[in-house]
Amino acid sequence: MAAPYEAKAVANFVLSRKRLEQMHLHKLLYNAHGWHSGIEGEPLLDEMVQAWDYGPDVPSIHYEFRDFGPSPIDRLAVRIRWEQGSVRMHVPHVDPDDESAGVILRRVRRVYAKRSGVELSRLINVPQTPRSETRRKYPKIRRVVTPNEAIQAYFETRVRQERDAA
Repeated sequence: MAAPYEAKAVANFVLSRKRLEQMHLHKLLYNAHGWHSGIEGEPLLDEMVQAWDYGPDVPSIHYEFRDFGPSPIDRLAVRIRWEQGSVRMHVPHVDPDDESAGVILRRVRRVYAKRSGVELSRLINVPQTPRSETRRKYPKIRRVVTPNEAIQAYFETRVRQERDAA
């Protein structure tokens, strides 16, 4: 299986190495989704990122881990489904054979996980980023979707800037 991935699978990839607060996890997911979109030309996540008041949010991850509040998350995300009359729990994961997604996810985790969630929020919420532009255009909509096209265009520019600087 290749991208796009269920957001819970990507969250599990990130959480498999480090316990993070929910705010920090959302910022890492946003960056992984953005860098993947900018490099590969397709989204990493199978759901849309929303521009909440204080930063990007992935709804399924918010609801999966909301009970942790500001505390570190100490478990992986699960998918619960009915199979043959009983409840089955499944831990989604990123395909280990998907080298492209793996490289991007490891780099995002290495570069961004050492920064705090608050620091990442400052980087994401500056003017002219996809999240801040979405909030500017729709200030009264609390959970407005940040279009994947805007995220991809922004990160494609960042990819070009990094290549030009190298």
